[in-house]
This record gives sequence, C-alpha cells and structure tokens, in this order.
Amino acid sequence: MSRQTVRFSVLGVFAGPAPSTGFQFNTGFNDIYTGANSGTNLIQGLQRVQTVTDGFTVERTNVNQLGQLAYISQEIVNQPRVPVSLNWITADVSNERKLGLYVSGDKGALKDILSQTQADRNMFIAVAPEGVDEVGYTGQSQVFQLNNCYFGSYSAEASVGGFATASATMQGLNYSTSTGSINQSLNVVNPTLGTIVPGVNYTLPLLTTGTVGSVSAIRYGDITCTVSGQQGLSATDLKIQSYRLGFDTNLQDLLQLGSRFAYAKIPQFPINLNCSITANYGDLVTGSLSNLLCLDSPFNLIISLYQPGCGASGPLAAQYTLNGVKLQGQDFGAQDVGSNTATVTFNYNGQIGGPNDARVNLFITGQN
Repeated sequence: MSRQTVRFSVLGVFAGPAPSTGFQFNTGFNDIYTGANSGTNLIQGLQRVQTVTDGFTVERTNVNQLGQLAYISQEIVNQPRVPVSLNWITADVSNERKLGLYVSGDKGALKDILSQTQADRNMFIAVAPEGVDEVGYTGQSQVFQLNNCYFGSYSAEASVGGFATASATMQGLNYSTSTGSINQSLNVVNPTLGTIVPGVNYTLPLLTTGTVGSVSAIRYGDITCTVSGQQGLSATDLKIQSYRLGFDTNLQDLLQLGSRFAYAKIPQFPINLNCSITANYGDLVTGSLSNLLCLDSPFNLIISLYQPGCGASGPLAAQYTLNGVKLQGQDFGAQDVGSNTATVTFNYNGQIGGPNDARVNLFITGQN
C-alpha cells in the first residue's frame, strides 16, 4: 500500500561523523573505527528541527557540431549540486557541535572546519512509517542520504514574540535513498573515482527529543544583547527587539584532472561576519557621525541566551561573542502616522579569523 502523504512527524534529521568517508562506528577501544554495524554509533540526531530542504541539481553542457542544429549529446561536465539547509529552535548549541562548529568558546567557531577535522560529514533524513513518530521509533525507516556534505553557512536570530532559532546550509557531493535505516550501506563517494566507498555500513540511532532535563526553547525574555558604537542614542534607553548574526564560508571547489568530484571544498577568505540589531529608542543624546572618523574603534558584541528560570534567567544555554566588529550603519527607517514606537537598526560587520585570533572572530559556547 502506498503512503498517502509524508507528515512532519515522521521525519528526523541526523548528522554523521567527520570525515564523511570514514566509518560510522567506534569500537570504544583505542578509538578504533569499524565498518561493521557494531560499537558506538557516531551518528547523532538533531533536535528541534523546524525545516529541512534538500535535493540536487545536475548541470549539463551541450555538445554540438557544424552541420547539425540539435546537440549530439548533453554531458555532465561539472559535479552535481547537492544543497542541504536546516532551521531549528535554539535550546543549546548541540546542533552546532554536531554539524562541525567549535562550541567550547575558547577558540574560533570555525576551528575544526579550518583544520579539516570536521570539514565534511554525511547527513540523513529519516522517514518513519505512516502514522508513526520518528522520535522513539526503533524499526526501519526510509532514508534520504546526503553524502560528503561540507559546512556552508550559519545564522542565528531571535525577536520579541518568538523563540531563538538558528539555521545552517551544507553542500554535498552525492544524493541517494535507502529503504531501511538499520545496517544499511553508506553511499558516500570517493571524490577521485566518483564511486561508492565500499564496506561502510550505518545504522541510524534512536531519535530523541533532546538531552534529559534540557529546555524546549529559549524565550525572548531570556536573551540579553549588547549594543556599541551608536551615535546620538542613549545605550540605556534602547529596548532591543531583535538580532540576527551570520556568515557564509563561500565554499570553493578544489578540482583536478582525473577526479569526477571536487577532492575538497574549502572556505574562501575573507569570511565576513554580519550582525544586525533592531531596537526601539527613547531619548537622544549628543552625538555626531564625524566622531567615527576620528575614533573608529572596533567593538565586541555579546548575545547571551539563558535557560528559563524562576525570577531570573537560568544557566547559560548559548552565547555568541563577536569580536572586532565595526558599526556599518544606523538605519532609523520610516517613521509615519500611526506608529507607536520609533525603531533603529544597527548594522555591524566583522570577519572570521583564525582559530586563535581573539581580536577578530566569532566565538560560540553554551550547553552542548
């Protein structure tokens, strides 16, 4: 009997270990990895996922010749594009860790991606049987495999009236499907040969709602955000309404003769770090744009998300520290009849630095 539809409750998203071409299990003894379907499963489920988008695009080049109007053939010259995008409600920074970002806070967020220890991984989208929640399901699920995925971009945001969320995109090399999720062949490709790496199996672990005792979401009332460099506005009279930060690694394909796929996808520098903060403003203070021309200092912005607590915020759930950013603009937008509040948006720009660069960088930390 065919499935009538695919409801959101039957879907689950999983991230495999790095590198994507490695084994998916660890024996637990001296970190020996194995292609067998036993040991410690290194695949992990992502929590609070709201949307997942996947697919592939194949680019073909026409082969023509004099004397013939229609093409002789259409050949695949460039490798297929396999984009994956995710959006989730932020409860901690565990999803960021599972996707390869460094979340201990003492090094830059791209530390492990730049060192290639967390550069690529396999992504899995499980589809449970109709009428069954993927969370807690122990049977066979159907699976979309997004293989050889490299980290592409990241953003985080929150606004009054909603929850904190985060998004990420990845770029893969191969797209495949499986009719089962237990002891299945992993369809990861050898970039040079363009063939499936043999002898590697995977099993998707049990999907859960998250770590025991973890919060479900971060409310806007449990978020604090610093603003710096404003001109003509009192910092103590700004009522912050929203923030958004993000960066794109601008992945570059490294190609060579004899390879059907890129043998690596690496970030292209400089990687710009952008942040916008919107606030309702009150009293004006003395200020002038000309001040920036004689004292154009960089700022460190800190956005802190706390677990809900009684009477005060609870433990730190997530924190983003943007070091060395500068104010790019201060936009008051349109103020018209009927508006009850006046708003201003501060736009900041910085860059992602090396892992140990504390001067200009993005640092992420929190529960993971």
